[in-house]
Amino acid sequence: HAQTDVDERYVLDMLRAAVGAVPGAYEADLIVEACVPETVRGRWTTSFRDAVETMMQKSRRTMQQGLTGVADSIIHLVDGCECGELSSLQRFKEQAKRLRAFSTSRSVVNFDSRVEYEPMKTLVVGGVDLHSELNALLVGWKMNKGPQQTGVALQNFLQEFSEESATELADSAQQSVVDVAVPAHVEQGSPSFWIQALNVAFERMGDASKPVTSFCMTEAVAQRFSAGLEEGFQEMLKKTKRGMQRGLRLIAESTQTLLHDLEQCHAVPISVATRKFRAAIERLLVFATAKTVVNYGAQVEYEAMQGLKVGGIDIHKEVNLFLGAWMFKHGADEVGIGLQEFFWDFADAEDEGIAEEPVDSPIYTMLRDAFAAASSQGDTTVPKTCFTAGVINEFEAAVEGAIDHMLKKRSKTMQQGLKELAAATVDLVGALPAECAQHSGVERVLRGAKKINVLTRKTVVDYGTHIEYEAMKSLRVGGIAMHSELNAFIAAWKLRSKEESGSPFGILMQKCSTIVGHDDL
Repeated sequence: HAQTDVDERYVLDMLRAAVGAVPGAYEADLIVEACVPETVRGRWTTSFRDAVETMMQKSRRTMQQGLTGVADSIIHLVDGCECGELSSLQRFKEQAKRLRAFSTSRSVVNFDSRVEYEPMKTLVVGGVDLHSELNALLVGWKMNKGPQQTGVALQNFLQEFSEESATELADSAQQSVVDVAVPAHVEQGSPSFWIQALNVAFERMGDASKPVTSFCMTEAVAQRFSAGLEEGFQEMLKKTKRGMQRGLRLIAESTQTLLHDLEQCHAVPISVATRKFRAAIERLLVFATAKTVVNYGAQVEYEAMQGLKVGGIDIHKEVNLFLGAWMFKHGADEVGIGLQEFFWDFADAEDEGIAEEPVDSPIYTMLRDAFAAASSQGDTTVPKTCFTAGVINEFEAAVEGAIDHMLKKRSKTMQQGLKELAAATVDLVGALPAECAQHSGVERVLRGAKKINVLTRKTVVDYGTHIEYEAMKSLRVGGIAMHSELNAFIAAWKLRSKEESGSPFGILMQKCSTIVGHDDL
């Protein structure tokens, strides 16, 4: 019969059984009820059950979603435990992160098209055949086999996503992968070369603003990235599986370091292209350390750079394009295209939607101008890709309601309107990607909104101290006069156009940020 209820000790016993089935089994004794909070156990039960039910819908898409749910449930379970730094739990978390990387990658879940589909069979994830291990886990859970059996099955399932050992790599070092004749030495790219190449790559990833400039692309940065690519390509050209794997890892790590170095250009950290590159790099690094990660078609006769699969993704054409453009000095544009094509294969399955956000929204224009007006550092424009249509629509509706309250011109409705305006602003910034929220104008607007939020949430508002309002005459908040700034914002929003209200709003929030104190929430 199907799994319906899980008692309060089930998750604890399941986790102890999973830990007891791996090296370091003594750590199972350290997992006690006090260090696995009841709320954490409850969340795992709910999320794992939902993931299983999703997989049982028996489609490719729901299988992919279910595997992602299983991975997330394990990651959150380990993060919620308070048992200390147990190596076994950290290992489970790392394995779950690899599973998640595989299950969210494009084309990563592959059912054998030559076999008629049967529920929970012929399942290959990232080159690893999982159907028997997953079946065992589902049987343990769905058929009430008990926490011990489920725990052992969970450990066996996660074990398939362990990092490949150096011994396993050495054993396969004689397996030939690459056979390309190239020059012995390639000149490193100059800063101007990489500025051009990276801006081409960024544009193909959805950011045409040319965010990479000479300000952050120094000679040292250019040389470091060139040397990293060169080392990576030379490893790949050693014609061994181990060299291919090490080369892929070096290219990923070098590009990761490059993005960090480029953060001096203010537009780079908040670029949607940077977000996509980082996600792809993380996924490639997972693949480059997973078992059976480099897998070439056994049924295809070996040819130079043919049949190369990484994490179930065929990348031989992209590797050829990127490597050839670099090694044969095809120019900055070609190298940029090669870089983007190479990492695009490891992009998130949902990335296609990231760059499709509002194009001509008047509220985006309003916010862009607001953040620019509040900025103290002359930061570049916050790009449209930082916002989603849903976030912008919610902000617009909330601001409209806040202004309507303020226009009623009473002390209580002024307080309510300011409260709603501040809350809408805090929610807006909270919905932005972390890299977008680092803009100095965004930070200052948020600081001002938080101060208003604190002042308007006092249990008893002392209008003589915190908020002084006289209809049509004056408004002081936290001791700062802002009647003219608020009027300018409301007049622009209501009487001219919402697009024109951005700068007045930024100036208003910048002034609110100067209120002394009231930082506690």
